[in-house]
Amino acid sequence: MAVCDKTFNILTSPEGPYADQFIPILPFEEVPLETAENFNCRIDARRHPKETKGADYQVTNLTDGTASCSTDSCC
Repeated sequence: MAVCDKTFNILTSPEGPYADQFIPILPFEEVPLETAENFNCRIDARRHPKETKGADYQVTNLTDGTASCSTDSCC
């Protein structure tokens, strides 16, 4: 779920109460705060990945294709 910078920092701060409850995913391309557009954190609608990852987004690959998860392996 995308959140604004303020919420991201609250949820992921190592000193904060939520640090062990969230796995932060940093943006693919860092946007400097000086040039970032306002983000409405009050909207909870799901967005298509192409909205945040770009129009050419097809799939997220977690491995290079050589590793696999199964009951016999450790992931």
